[in-house]
Amino acid sequence: MVSYAKKQNLANGEHNRDGSPNELSWTSAQPARLQRSLLATLMLSRGTPMLLAGDELGRSQQGNNNAYCQDSALSWLDWELDEPRLELLEFTRRLLRFRRRWLRGWTSERWLDADGAPVEGALPLAFLMHRGDGLLLVNAAARRQRFALPPGRWRVALDTAGVRSVNAHYTLAAHALAVLLS
Repeated sequence: MVSYAKKQNLANGEHNRDGSPNELSWTSAQPARLQRSLLATLMLSRGTPMLLAGDELGRSQQGNNNAYCQDSALSWLDWELDEPRLELLEFTRRLLRFRRRWLRGWTSERWLDADGAPVEGALPLAFLMHRGDGLLLVNAAARRQRFALPPGRWRVALDTAGVRSVNAHYTLAAHALAVLLS
């Protein structure tokens, strides 16, 4: 989803006509950040997170979106843990621990815009969600977004772009997610 702009189904013997023509994939200069952001969005959402085997390792089918007929390295899980895959696996483990500990106490939600005002109508691409002692910041935009923070002392518990400093505002990278705790 973060590495290929178009399906790569030639190996299926259907002249690339099989599989969904509706492409949900898009590429970026920061595929690792996108992987972390997508995993964090899933793990910090309500409900039961559903991962396909290997998502926690950055599994790829080399762009093949219809690999059901492949009994080859294209569809097999690669258990070799090079540095980037090991980092993504550890990030996923950290997300699971964080989800188990932090989301358990979620009692109320307030959706706010980047300036801290209550959201009315359609959600903007960048928003924050209040949990009492925590904020979930999400920036789905293709540009950096600056958030005004409620009064208090905030610390970064998670930022998919790796930012660690907090003041009265928090600037979140494009396509990134952060959790701040008080």
